[in-house]
Amino acid sequence: MTASVYGHRSLENKEPARETARPQHFPKHPTLERLLATFDPEIGYFRLAMKRRNARDLRKWLFGPQGVRDVPSGHGVRTFELPNGWMLRLTYHETSGNFREPGYVDAEFIPPGEASGALLHLRGRSRHGAGCR
Repeated sequence: MTASVYGHRSLENKEPARETARPQHFPKHPTLERLLATFDPEIGYFRLAMKRRNARDLRKWLFGPQGVRDVPSGHGVRTFELPNGWMLRLTYHETSGNFREPGYVDAEFIPPGEASGALLHLRGRSRHGAGCR
């Protein structure tokens, strides 16, 4: 089995372009909308299962063109710092090799204080197809 690839980007000195129109496959979920509006730590940890195209458009909206390029070719993990101490962790699952089958990604939105990772391994796995539209 191939080892996962890790990457890390930061939004530390940047604010997401909230006034920018969202890309076509931007993930739609009420908790995500609340987070992106305020980055309030009270929202708490949440996870969304999505397709690779949804994760690409989320990165594109948050980080611009540079975020689109930071993706593993197969499986792997990418972490991103978000405003107010939040962290986004994208876990890319192995693709089938069949271009007609979508690749899946688990997106974990980790509030400040939980970003150490100690609690992340205790959380349940998400199911493909559940999560965002």
